[in-house]
Amino acid sequence: GCTISDLGAGGVRFGDGSAGGPAAPGHNMRLVLNDSVVRSGARIESAAPGVLVMANAYDFVVTHNDVSDFAWAGISAGQVSSYVIHNASTGGYSVSASVAACRDGRLPWPAPPRFHNEVSYNRVHHIALGPDRMSDNGGLYLPVINARVFRNVVHDIGFYNFAGLGVYLEGAGCNVTYEENVFHSLRGSCFDGHW
Repeated sequence: GCTISDLGAGGVRFGDGSAGGPAAPGHNMRLVLNDSVVRSGARIESAAPGVLVMANAYDFVVTHNDVSDFAWAGISAGQVSSYVIHNASTGGYSVSASVAACRDGRLPWPAPPRFHNEVSYNRVHHIALGPDRMSDNGGLYLPVINARVFRNVVHDIGFYNFAGLGVYLEGAGCNVTYEENVFHSLRGSCFDGHW
């Protein structure tokens, strides 16, 4: 039930660790952001979303929030830029092995299948519309694992030179269900499953 506004960077952050790599050892679990307003941010750091859930935050719920007026993304959850499995013999990555690992719940990330994350009933709007707007973005930026994304309303999403999506499943995501979300007034598509 918080109101958070006039921000140099983002408004709420769950977890720690870096994007695109394994989560830090300290796990953050069962965190909830509910019935809050997060607005007017990224005034100094343009790449900061309104709500950021890092890779090592499990069993999180982001629900019934209003997130608006950020330069890159409204809600970013997961920060798993790629869950693909590295093939040591070739030095490359195996997408087919990664798909099988996702399906079978054998992920290289420390996110056991019993953890379920939720992004629901949020209103995300007026993202990446100002002079500092960024690209490669979306209202919901979700490279997330084991999640249900439902009944969100996302609208008025822009970009600098590409993207402006409703949901951007950047890099990868695994075991994610999208249901009954509403999108309108986007410069890009409603959904982009990048991998």
